Amino acid sequence: MFYPYHTLTRQADTNMKYKIEITRTEREEYEDGNDWKMTGNKKEDGGDEYGYTPKITMTKEVERTILIQEVDDIDLKGIIKAINGI
Repeated sequence: MFYPYHTLTRQADTNMKYKIEITRTEREEYEDGNDWKMTGNKKEDGGDEYGYTPKITMTKEVERTILIQEVDDIDLKGIIKAINGI
């Protein structure tokens, strides 16, 4: 049976939703270390030797969600134009 394109599209739209999500990714520096741990050495009395680990600066990638929006219909061309600044 032949269905016009707009009929198929309309039927699909009622069962579909679109989720738009904008996420910002950035690198952050943080200090790690300074933990109390066994050094692996032994004291003179045979007990384990403990000490603080050195402080080091680490970098991690952090993602933050800026926007989440669910819609029933979407203008994909318009979204692409907005992203590209056209």
